[in-house]
Amino acid sequence: MLPSEYPEVQGRNGLRRLLFEQVDMQFVDLRTMLSLPTGGLAGGCNFAAASTLFNIIAGSSVCFYNTSKAATAYRVDSERPHG
Repeated sequence: MLPSEYPEVQGRNGLRRLLFEQVDMQFVDLRTMLSLPTGGLAGGCNFAAASTLFNIIAGSSVCFYNTSKAATAYRVDSERPHG
């Protein structure tokens, strides 16, 4: 099941569209990598698959965690002044 197909997002058209257009394709790529090796290919893309999964999680967390106009004042949370 792809993220845009989750029951939790079916009533939220904007979120479902975002997931469909931006995130689903990354999971399709990940599934393809996880099906390797095939037909004489030596590598299984294990590290690349893990890296892709972590990148999806990191990118999604920026979009979905603490979202507000004020939260977009800083490009990366690590740049936000602490104190």
